Formats: sequence, C-alpha cells, structure tokens
Amino acid sequence: MLTVPPLIEAKPGDPITAEGWNNIRTAVLALFDVLNKSFGSLTVVVKAKGAGTIVDFATVTAVPTNGGERPFRIAQFAGASVQLYQIQNLLPGKYDLVVEAPGFAKEVRPIVMDDTGSSQQLSIEMTPTEVTLVMPNLFGLPVNVAMDQATSAGLIVARIIDSYGTDIAPSGIPEPAKASPVLNQVPEAGEFVAKNTPVQLHISAKVAQQVKVPSLAGLTIAEAKAQLEALGLVVGETNTIGK
Repeated sequence: MLTVPPLIEAKPGDPITAEGWNNIRTAVLALFDVLNKSFGSLTVVVKAKGAGTIVDFATVTAVPTNGGERPFRIAQFAGASVQLYQIQNLLPGKYDLVVEAPGFAKEVRPIVMDDTGSSQQLSIEMTPTEVTLVMPNLFGLPVNVAMDQATSAGLIVARIIDSYGTDIAPSGIPEPAKASPVLNQVPEAGEFVAKNTPVQLHISAKVAQQVKVPSLAGLTIAEAKAQLEALGLVVGETNTIGK
C-alpha cells in the first residue's frame, strides 16, 4: 500500500508551486519504486508433529515485520497431489509467517524475501494442544477387523448399521455378520479426531440366497418335503382338502 503525498487540486490559471510539483514528483517516484521491485512467492508445507500428516485446514499468513507499507498476504491451499500452501506477490522485506489451526499450537517463523523475487519453500510442524489421532481408513475391511483397528487407535465404535438400515450392537455382532465389509465410516479416513471419539460404521448386509420354488402338484407330503429340503426350504403349514 502506497502513502500518497498531499496532492492539491489545481484550477486552470493557478500557479504551480514548488511544493505542489515536488509532491507530484514524489508520488511518481514512489510508484516507479514499487513497480520496479520484484515480487516473490512462498510455499509452505504444514504437518502434524509426530504423525507427519498434512494439516490442510490451517490459516497461513505472511505479516510484515513492524508493520510498514507492505500488505500482509494469506496463503491459498493447493490440494490433490500438491498438498501445500502458496503465497504470491510478496514484496521484498521481513515478514512473520503465522500458522494457526484448531487443535494445534500457533507457530510463527521469521522470513526474509529478497529483492530478486525468488521463491522460497518452508516446512512447518505443528504441535497438537490436545491428544489428537488420525482416523484410520476402515473401508473394505471385515467389520470385526475394522473394530479391532479402531479400538487399537484409541477410538470407540459406537454404532454399526447394515445396508438395510438395521442397527447392530457393536458388543454382539452375529457370527455371519462379522465378515461383512465396511462400506462407509464416520468420521472419514484421514480426519484429525480426539481420543475416544465415537465411530459409526456402515456395513454390507448379507443377501439371502433365492431359489425358485418348484411345482409340487401331485406329490405326496413326503416327496414334496424331500424336494423342498433339497433346495434349502422347509415345509410350512399343510392343509388337506377333501374330495
């Protein structure tokens, strides 16, 4: 941001004073000085200390040291395969790089941008202010294995729902359902969560095998029963119809 010297509006016929002319000259020189300076760029990788996981929800700000006329800049996060914060158009000079994120202690790093407009890259580790965990990826695992992994990570499996919407008690999963794969999880994999965070798992429901019921017309009860049992079916209620 430029500090504009006092520029007095003149009317036709007004004399040009030395002070007025010098103010115009100062403003033009200041503008050229800014335009001739090279702007630099800064990239910052932010990780959780210990876990080494990328913190992608931080606020990264370059604040000019001792104020001054240079503007502060807020970084933009580039995800996908990049996974870092970028700050463009930094004027030469000294800055305090301030990194803040919920659940982590504030980090401040002094940086100096030189006159050449070169780029810099920093890596900053943030210290958790509370016990935080990275939610493991449980997708596709048998539900009993997923429960063991979640418990080992310091989490609590609070709810299990199958694809029919049926709630299954985590403490009493039926034997056939233990091999059912996890289709979804809450919180999502990779999220930072507190210890003992409740976890919800959505699992696949076992699909009952279907068979075509044969015609039993003309068969005795014993013959009909034998055919049905061979298909995994059972004889239900029987009625005798008189002639």
